[in-house]
Amino acid sequence: MSDSFYQTANLNPDGTRIDNPVLRSEPETVDSVSYVIRKLATSSSIVFDSQSFDVVSAVPERMEIGSAYKNTALYYDSASLKDLDFSAPVKLNDGQPSTLESATQTIVTGSGEQVFVTRPKSGEGIFIPYLPNTAPGRHDGLTEHVYWTVDPYIGRAGFEPSGPVYHLAGYGWALDARGVNQGVFVQQLREDGGSVSGGPVVVEEAAIPFNYWKHLISRAGDTTFHSKIAAAIPAGYPFPTGWLDKGVYLPVQPMPGFQRNLIRFYTAWGAWNLLNNTSGLFVRSDGSVELPAVPTGDGNGTMRAVPVVSQTWDGSQRFTVLNQTSKTVPSTYDLYPGNEVYFAANVYLPGKAGVLTSYIDYGIFDGTGTLNPRQTDLWLGLLGDKAEDVMLWADANNTEPGGQANKPYMMGADTSVRNGVRAHNCRLQHSNSFLIARQHLKGLDGKLYAASLYVAPEGGGYELVAKLSYTREHWEIDPGSAHWTVASDGMETAVPVVTVLKNVPEVVVKTSTVAAFSGHAISWNERPFSAGDANSLGKSPQIYTVSAVTESDDVRFLIVLTEA
Repeated sequence: MSDSFYQTANLNPDGTRIDNPVLRSEPETVDSVSYVIRKLATSSSIVFDSQSFDVVSAVPERMEIGSAYKNTALYYDSASLKDLDFSAPVKLNDGQPSTLESATQTIVTGSGEQVFVTRPKSGEGIFIPYLPNTAPGRHDGLTEHVYWTVDPYIGRAGFEPSGPVYHLAGYGWALDARGVNQGVFVQQLREDGGSVSGGPVVVEEAAIPFNYWKHLISRAGDTTFHSKIAAAIPAGYPFPTGWLDKGVYLPVQPMPGFQRNLIRFYTAWGAWNLLNNTSGLFVRSDGSVELPAVPTGDGNGTMRAVPVVSQTWDGSQRFTVLNQTSKTVPSTYDLYPGNEVYFAANVYLPGKAGVLTSYIDYGIFDGTGTLNPRQTDLWLGLLGDKAEDVMLWADANNTEPGGQANKPYMMGADTSVRNGVRAHNCRLQHSNSFLIARQHLKGLDGKLYAASLYVAPEGGGYELVAKLSYTREHWEIDPGSAHWTVASDGMETAVPVVTVLKNVPEVVVKTSTVAAFSGHAISWNERPFSAGDANSLGKSPQIYTVSAVTESDDVRFLIVLTEA
């Protein structure tokens, strides 16, 4: 399986590029939030409209792994701890990093794969490994560019979904709190990622309170428990012998400008479950974490740990976002393949440019049984929102931040080989669920903004391709006809508008629209854009997608955010 990992010869231990790493700058405080600022060591800026802008990554400082280790108790609401089956320590490992064993071990699955393992302090339990490297003259450690996403549900009135809520995991895994009380189950999937009739198979019912992940990991080695899981795996699914016997895969969240680097052969396209989440870290039942090992190439058989994440941000500044509004605009992306919930990504600071996270040859099994690239799915929050405001799924009601219904724009970017050709792709689209975020008369005041896609082909200047925005109308969607109708409750809807469409040489520009109202979202129904497409009363809602694709390595893409 070693050939399924990304090549690491050009990466530092922390996943940054040796020739142009991402370096930490001084923190910056905006609206009382302290942000960790990172930028490239060289070629760290873009020029737009004759003005130079540094391109940065900005993540709240409290989401750093190091901060989490030193201030663990601050991440938990004490009033909620009475319902949990763990005790939150003041500091993880007394604030000290875990250690990485120097000798490799062979995974007992028949694959022969070599791994390093971490060692937490005795008694500290399940945790995110914190592996910095502070030696003089050397780069940062394996988890420098991984961060902790704080569970936003605990202690946040108005932010909790219905029913009781418990924090998901004891030591900071970036997961969705709503699944904490679910039983242990496997969702049957075909090898190609498609669904299997019969639905999920319950292995063990849940108790309440019930810490799902801690319970699952603690059962590693329980032959009866794991035989139930094995019995539910569809025949023909290509799992190695003994898979899941000693622990479980858990996801890891990269800093903006990075992607997960632990993709494995067995990762399928479908939603996250026990059978296909192999693109995370494997946590053993003793709390140690496996880090795959690869040869250093020194000719002596020396091995080194694969970086947890790998840098996709390079000196070309190929994918960037420029926030020309006066307020912060947070972004978020779901952990896919993974449980389809949102996690904080880059925060675009007012008057600054920021990196747009992209994937490079990130492959997973698609529905046809082929290992194909996956593009990022990122959403932009409303103007003035903070990182925690965009970390919810679709639970927030119409007047609260968070949830799909409060993310007006969606975007993605990747550099991948498709059909034998390497191409760069950037897309900008209206969110297909934001139309459902109907607001009271002043609910959208100061919250909407426009997003424009620019392309700089062949190393030239940026040229405007499309501008997406919203108008405010006293409309709603009639569920029967899936048409706009006059709202009778005094509320408004943000209605999508595409105001500019221009073809750029050597860049293919497409738009797509959607129709059909499902009650919670507008389902996709792709078709070519044609002049005269519009949202108007009595017609089906239309949403626009603009994709720019080119094989040119000189191309650059820029999304510019401006006041509405």
